[in-house]
Amino acid sequence: MAGHWYWYVVLALVVGGYGLWYLLGYRRRTATFAAGAGERGWTYRAPALTVRRRGVAGVVAGRLGVGGSATGNPDFDRRFVFEGDATVLTPEAQTWLTAHPRPFRIDGGEVLVWNEGRFDLDRVEPALEQFGELISHTRLG
Repeated sequence: MAGHWYWYVVLALVVGGYGLWYLLGYRRRTATFAAGAGERGWTYRAPALTVRRRGVAGVVAGRLGVGGSATGNPDFDRRFVFEGDATVLTPEAQTWLTAHPRPFRIDGGEVLVWNEGRFDLDRVEPALEQFGELISHTRLG
């Protein structure tokens, strides 16, 4: 077993390489969107904040301490992924999100929400009520 240490190195290089490839691709796509929008006279801006639950790889990375603490609450940061300024999330909003883990995006004064699965009108009204609660707990509301 001790003689097969190099597989761990190979695995680390593959996983790290994939992460770098994904990050560079994301930046390239964002730049392409911005350039295409500018050519058409549109405005493209990245959202101010996007919050969603971590996937399996993100959970493992969070438990290993990769990624730092965006909100100052390491337990909360291990559960969620942030893109943008996470300082708008108060401790009350973090508690709310832990109990109601829904993805959302704050962009230019608008809150965009989505849910997995098919669109169902019976789920819309409760979701709106929940997001009213969420906004009241952020530094936006």
